[in-house]
Amino acid sequence: MADWSFEFGFVIPGSTNTWQSLIQSDSADRMIPAKVLR
Repeated sequence: MADWSFEFGFVIPGSTNTWQSLIQSDSADRMIPAKVLR
C-alpha cells in the first residue's frame, strides 16, 4: 500500500472537491497471491 501527499493550494471554502485515481495492476504472474497477504 502506498501513501502519497499532494499540495492542492487554495480551495474555495464550502466547496465540494473530488479526486479520482485509476491504478493499473501488474500482470498476474508478477503480483503477490492474495493468500500470502492474509
